[in-house]
Amino acid sequence: ATGAFPDTCEKEPPSTLMWARVLLAQYYDSCGDTAAALSQLDMAIGHTPTCLDLYLFKARVYKHAGHASAAARWMEEARKMDLADRYLNTKATRYLLRADCVPEAEATIALFTKDGGSTLHEMQCVWFELELAASYLRTGDYGRALKNFAHVEQHFADIGEDQFDFHTYCVRKMTLREYVKMVRFEDTLHGHAFYVTAACGIVDTYLRIVAKPARDAAAAAAEEAGGGLSVQERKKAESKRRKAEAKAKAEAEAQAKRDADAKGKDGKGGKKGGGKEKPPDDDPYGEALASVEAPLAKAAGYMRTLLLHAPAELRVQVLACQLAMARSKPLLALRALRKALSLGAADAQVHRSAARFLHLYRAGGAALAPAVATVVERHSAQILAAAGLPTGATAEAYNDAFLARAGGGAAAAAVAHAEVRALVAPAQAAAAREALASLELQQASLAVCKEALALLEPGGALADAAAAAAFRQKAVARFPHAPAFGGGSGDEPPPPPSGE
Repeated sequence: ATGAFPDTCEKEPPSTLMWARVLLAQYYDSCGDTAAALSQLDMAIGHTPTCLDLYLFKARVYKHAGHASAAARWMEEARKMDLADRYLNTKATRYLLRADCVPEAEATIALFTKDGGSTLHEMQCVWFELELAASYLRTGDYGRALKNFAHVEQHFADIGEDQFDFHTYCVRKMTLREYVKMVRFEDTLHGHAFYVTAACGIVDTYLRIVAKPARDAAAAAAEEAGGGLSVQERKKAESKRRKAEAKAKAEAEAQAKRDADAKGKDGKGGKKGGGKEKPPDDDPYGEALASVEAPLAKAAGYMRTLLLHAPAELRVQVLACQLAMARSKPLLALRALRKALSLGAADAQVHRSAARFLHLYRAGGAALAPAVATVVERHSAQILAAAGLPTGATAEAYNDAFLARAGGGAAAAAVAHAEVRALVAPAQAAAAREALASLELQQASLAVCKEALALLEPGGALADAAAAAAFRQKAVARFPHAPAFGGGSGDEPPPPPSGE
C-alpha cells in the first residue's frame, strides 16, 4: 500500500483509512447488512481504538439491528472515554432508557445534575421524562408511564401560566418584538412536538389499561390450554415474568432510597435563607393515575386539546379514532377517520382503524340511532368508493382491496391485512396465520416483524405457538442480532476500559 489514492502521489494521513471504513460501514448499515457494517467498524477500532466516534457508530448499528442492550453497552463505552462530555452522557442515557435499563440511565444522567438527579423534574428535562415514560410503557408499568407523561404535560401548563409574568415585563421594558414572538409561541404551545408526544402517550396508555383485562384473559386462556408450548418454554416464560417483577420491585426500592437520601441532604445543608420545602408527592408511582374510574373520559380531555392544536398529526387522528370507537362515539370516530384517510390513506394504522370502523358500525355489530346510521352509511360509502369498491362492500372486501393496492409485497400492509382478517372474518384465522408465515421479510422493517410476531404470540389475534416459533426463526435470519427473535446471543461485549 502506498498510502495514497489511485492516480495521485499525495500521501494521505493514517486516519483516512479509518474514516473510509466508517463510511463503508454506514453504507452497509443503511443496506441492512449488519454483519458487514460491524466488521468494518471492528477494523476501524483496531486501527484507532482511541477514536470515540467509532463506538458511537457501532452503538448506532446495533440500534438499527434491534439489539438495544448491546447498543447501550457500546454507547456507554464511548461515554467512559470522555466523562466530561455532556453530549455523550445524554446519548448514553437515551440508549440505556431505550434498552429499558432505568436504574443505570438514572445513575448516568445524575452525573451532570445536582442532588443525584432528583432535580430533573424541576429542570423540566422533557426529553428524559418522555424516554423514561416510553420505557415504562414498553415494560407494562402504566402507572409510572402516566406519571412521567403527566410531568411533561404539567411543564407546558407551567409555561402557559408563566406568560402572565412576561406581559408586564415586556410592557415595562418596551421589548415589543419579543413580546409578539412570545404571544405567537403561546398560541401554538400545545402543538409542540413534546406536548403532542406526551399527550398521545397518555391516551395510548389509557387505551392499553382499558384493553388489559381482555388481553390478559386471552393470554391466560392460551397458557391454560398449554398454547402448544413445551414444558421448558412455559418455565422460561414464567422465569422471565418473575425476573421482570423482581426488576420492577428493585427499581422501586432504589428510587425510594434515592428520594430519601436527597431529602436528607436538603434537610442538612440546604441553601442559606431556607427555601420552600417541596410538598411530598402523594402518588410517586402513578398508581392513582392508572386506576382512575373513567380512563377513557380522562383520555378524551387530552384528545380534545390535541385535536384543537395538532389536527395535522396523523398519529393524533388515528388515536382519536381508536379512542372514539372505544367510547362508542361513532360520529367522532368517523370525523377522525376521514381526517386520517386524507393525511395517509396508505398507512397501515389508518387502514386498521378504517376496517375496524366499517366492521363495527356497518356489519350490525353496534346499534345506532337512525340519524347517526344515515350519516355513517353515507360517509362509509365514500370511504369504500375511494378504495374502488361499491357501496355495499364489506369490511373484508375493503381489507383485501388495501392489500391489493399495496402490491402484496409491502410487509406492513400484509401484517395489517392479516390482523384485520382475524377481526372481520374469524373463520379465516388459519389462512391469515399462513399468510404471516409466508411473509417475505427481506424488505420488512424491525418494527413490522415485531408486530407480526406479537400477533402470533399468546394474547395476539392469531396466537399460535408453532406459528410463532416458525416466524421467529424466519425473523432471526433477517435480524440476526435482535433479541426479540432470539438473536444477538453471540454479540461480544465491549472491552473493559483501561485500568480495570
